[in-house]
Amino acid sequence: MSPAKHSPPGAMQPAEPQYRAPYAAGNSSGRLFPTVLPMLVLAFFIACTAFFVFIVGVAAWHEYHRAPTLSEVEKSTNAKENAKEKEEVLNVKIDAYNKRAEDLEKLTALLTGLSVLYALALGVTSYIGLQNSLQQAKAIGDDLEALRAKAVKQLDDAESKATEVVHQIRDEFPLFGYVDANLRRITRDFLRIMPFKGWSDQIYANLKPQTTEEILYYEKTAASLEFFDLQSFRTEVSRIYQGLGVFYALKCQHQRKVFNLDSSQEIGRSKFYLDRATKTDPENFAAWNDCAWVALVLDSPPSLAQAHQFSLASLRIDDKQQRAEYNLSVSEHLSGNFSLAEDRLTRALTLKKWEEEEYIGRAHNLYYNRACARCRLSQNPASDPKGRSAEALVDEALEDLKAAFGPDQLEYWDTDDWKSVAGDCLKGGDLELVTRKHRELVIPLLSQHFRKVDPEARKKGLVQLEQYLSGAS
Repeated sequence: MSPAKHSPPGAMQPAEPQYRAPYAAGNSSGRLFPTVLPMLVLAFFIACTAFFVFIVGVAAWHEYHRAPTLSEVEKSTNAKENAKEKEEVLNVKIDAYNKRAEDLEKLTALLTGLSVLYALALGVTSYIGLQNSLQQAKAIGDDLEALRAKAVKQLDDAESKATEVVHQIRDEFPLFGYVDANLRRITRDFLRIMPFKGWSDQIYANLKPQTTEEILYYEKTAASLEFFDLQSFRTEVSRIYQGLGVFYALKCQHQRKVFNLDSSQEIGRSKFYLDRATKTDPENFAAWNDCAWVALVLDSPPSLAQAHQFSLASLRIDDKQQRAEYNLSVSEHLSGNFSLAEDRLTRALTLKKWEEEEYIGRAHNLYYNRACARCRLSQNPASDPKGRSAEALVDEALEDLKAAFGPDQLEYWDTDDWKSVAGDCLKGGDLELVTRKHRELVIPLLSQHFRKVDPEARKKGLVQLEQYLSGAS
C-alpha cells in the first residue's frame, strides 16, 4: 500500500527541494574581481612589452649611421692618396660595424628580458586563474553538499512518516496489517505443491486426496488475489495460475482415459487459468508452452494454429529451451510438414534446457518424435530439402530409435510413452516402415526392462506387434 494515501489530515508534506544555482545574483559581484584581475595583469604586461619594443626601435633608428662603402671612399680621394689614408677609411668602416653589432646585442638582451617578464606574467595569470577555479569548485561543492544533506534529511523524514503510517494502518486495520507477508507465504505454500513434471495422466492419478483438497483450497485463495496490487510479486502469482491450469489439464486427461468423459469443464478451467498466467506475467514462457500443449493434446481436433502461435511466443522470450521447439515439431508433424518437424527436433537436440532447467529425461521424446518425422518423410523423399533417399531416411530413423531406447533413457519411459511407440510400429503408424525393415532390431529395443512401464501392458503390446509383423511377412 502507498503510505501517501493514508497521511493524516493536515499533515505537512515535505517540501520539494529547491536547487540554488552556484552563480546566483548575490555571489556574482564577489566572484567578478577574481575573474577580471588576470586579464588586467596580462594586458598590462603586453602594453609594457609593446612600449619597450617601440622605444628600442626608435633609439636604434636614430643611432644608426650607415658606414661608407669602399667605392665611395675611392671616389672621394684623388689618385695621389696613399695607403695610410685607405687604412684610416677601413678603420672607420670597422668601427661602424662594431657599433651596429653592439646595438644588436643590446636589443637582443632587452628582448630576452621582456620575454622573461612576459613568461612571468603568464605564470602569475595562470596561478590567479587556477585559484579562481579552485574557489569556484569549492563553492559548487559546498552547494552540492548542502543539497545532498537536504535530500538525505527529506528521505529520512519520508521514511519516518511511511513507518508511522504503516503502524497507524496496522493499529486501525489489524486484518490487513501484514497482508503483503501473508500473500507471499500463501504463494510460497501454493507453489510448493503445484509443480508438475510431465503430462502423464498418472500424475493426477497418483495425487493424494489431501493434496488434491489442498490445491482446491488454495484455488479459492487465488481468487482473492484480484483485490490486491500484484505487481510486486506477479511472477509468483503467474506461477499459481499456471499450476492451476496444468492441474485441470491433467484432471481432464485422466478423466478421458479412465472414465471416458468429455471433461469440457476442466478444459475450460485449464485454459482460463493459463490465460490468466500469461496476462499476469507475459514473460512466463513456461505458461505459453502449457497453452500450446493444451491446444495440441486436449483440443479435439487439435488447434494447430493456436499451438504454433503460443510456441512462438514462448521462443521469443527464451529461444534456448527444448520444449517450445518440441511443441512446434508436433504442430508441424500433425500439419504434414515432416521436414520442418525434423528441423525443429534437430535444433532441440542441440540445446541443453528442456524448459527452465536441463532435464535429460526428455531426450527420448525428442529422438522418438524425430524418428517418426523421418519415417514419414521417407514416404515422400522428393519433399526432403536435403535430398536423402527413402532408405537413408529409414536408417536414420532407426538410429533415433536406438538413442531413444538407450541405457540412459530406459528409466524415463512410462507406460503411455511405450504404448505410443508400439502403436506407431503397427500398420499405418509413423514407425511402420522402420519396423518392417529392421524388425530384428526394433523388437529387442521394445523388449527391454523399463522400470515405469507396466509389464502386462508391455507383454500385450509385444504380442500384438509380433502378430502384425508375422502377418505382414
